[in-house]
Amino acid sequence: MGDIEKQIEEAKEVIEEDGIVVFPTETAYGIAADATSRVAVEKVYEAKKRPRSKGLTAIVDSMETAERYAELSDREKSYRRVHARTSDTGRREEKFCTG
Repeated sequence: MGDIEKQIEEAKEVIEEDGIVVFPTETAYGIAADATSRVAVEKVYEAKKRPRSKGLTAIVDSMETAERYAELSDREKSYRRVHARTSDTGRREEKFCTG
């Protein structure tokens, strides 16, 4: 197992134990956590020093998942899936737009 694979496995274990993982992106640092865990969400708020009155962004794998965990407006429910390929991984990513 390579370094990246090992780091991903370690991050997965941390998240499964209600922990948070901080990672660099091209423009900022991201925080990964289990959005369905109250303990993990509280840790994200603490790490960001963010008021509880402000929401957090959650990235999900599909509209079905979004509908399971969030109350969506009619406009949000009308989003359609657009597939895009990333140049660095070649993997399919789902993106949503209106229309």
